[in-house]
Amino acid sequence: MDRRTPREARRVGLPAAAALLGSALLLWCAAAHAAGEASGLTPQLFDAVVGLHAEVPSSSRTSAYLGTHRDGAGIVIDADGLIVTIGYLVTEATEIQVRPSNGKPVSASLVGLDNDSGLALVRSAVPLGVKRWRSAAPARSTCSSRC
Repeated sequence: MDRRTPREARRVGLPAAAALLGSALLLWCAAAHAAGEASGLTPQLFDAVVGLHAEVPSSSRTSAYLGTHRDGAGIVIDADGLIVTIGYLVTEATEIQVRPSNGKPVSASLVGLDNDSGLALVRSAVPLGVKRWRSAAPARSTCSSRC
């Protein structure tokens, strides 16, 4: 019998899901490399990925099931520090910090939250010194004709 609370079960499930997604990405990249295709994973892409930390009041509507201390990631989409992330990370947050791979935590603010897509925009208080990611090649579909 599992005696974990639903919250504890989610804490175990999220890292497992992240590991699964990471493994799938690595397998896809290995297959693309073996087939002689460029994977598009460049150092510039990895620099555009930043950590995010959000503090949410315990009295908030979502704190009971999402917690009051939330950690996740986002992608820098412009040179001034605009970041796209998953919306639930910053929903009802009173404090947001960005953790770039090349520096100390920086304060940030919520720009917008789109409930339809589940995405949010956050802006760092100062430019992060991270170049936004641009694909060198046009996007190609790897979908077969059955998609």
